[in-house]
Amino acid sequence: MRLHLSNSATDELAIVYIATNLSFEESEPEESEVLQVKKIHINEAYNWVMEGKITDAISVAAILKPKLC
Repeated sequence: MRLHLSNSATDELAIVYIATNLSFEESEPEESEVLQVKKIHINEAYNWVMEGKITDAISVAAILKPKLC
C-alpha cells in the first residue's frame, strides 16, 4: 500500500507491506533504540485501532486495509 503522508507540505511517501509466516529472531537495535516486541493477532490490532490505542496513521492504515478489502 502506498501512502502520501502530506497533501501539501512534503512529497514523503510511505510504502507498507504486510508480512506473513514470519519467525522471531534476536533483535539488533541501534544504540539509541529501545524495542519492545509484542506479537498480537490482527483482530486484536484492529480492536486497538477502533479503541484509539493505536493512532499512528501508517499503522492504522496498514491494520484497517485487510479488514476493509
